[in-house]
Amino acid sequence: RLSPNKPYFWKIVAKNEFGTVESRETDRSFSIDPNLPPEDCQKLTQEIGRKRTWQNLVVDSLAGKSNPEVGTLHKAENVAFSDANGVNAAIFNGVDSEIIYQLEEFPAYAFEASLDFMLAGAPPTGQISEIMSAWARGMDDPVRLAVDDQERLYGAVEGTLSGQTRRIKLTTNEWYHARIVKEGASWRLYLNDELVEELTTEEVSSTTSSLIGLGCNPKFRAQSEFFNGKIANFKLSGVIAR
Repeated sequence: RLSPNKPYFWKIVAKNEFGTVESRETDRSFSIDPNLPPEDCQKLTQEIGRKRTWQNLVVDSLAGKSNPEVGTLHKAENVAFSDANGVNAAIFNGVDSEIIYQLEEFPAYAFEASLDFMLAGAPPTGQISEIMSAWARGMDDPVRLAVDDQERLYGAVEGTLSGQTRRIKLTTNEWYHARIVKEGASWRLYLNDELVEELTTEEVSSTTSSLIGLGCNPKFRAQSEFFNGKIANFKLSGVIAR
């Protein structure tokens, strides 16, 4: 039993064959107050659930310019919005085009991200190009839609439970509709409304992501991951605990 009104300090120690690492914070503590009523964990969980709402976080048709109807534009650089055929879509040059949106927080429990895209060309050999990515740091990307150097599409998630879908050969200069849906531990990629594959991931993503990029990785710049093609009708919705 723990003594009442006494501070207890705690830390986490991780060990394996390569060594030992301790949590950085040294002042994590708690104490027991016997005068407080017992906590009803089930009731608390239900109350938190009621506070969660499914809402639109970013809605941007990308027709003529990047001007989201919902959400906050972080930056849009080196992107055109029409071509010789008068197409109303964002046109990415595969070199330095990017559109990035700022999020209050990424919807870690459930979300749906969808867009229309057309591939104009594959990335350089050995590289990928991002159609959509919320990469924040190594092993932290809750939603990725990318194309490899063989013009194959795949979806991926980086985290404690990571994975990639199978790869689908694309036809250049053809429009596709892609949708990624996460509900709890289920992470699914749809192409033209057909299920490509379902991955198992974390129930609640342990992500620190607050940016989502189109045609680029929003933060990683060690090598080019820029998309060569067109994107239209982007939408991100999800569940955020208030």
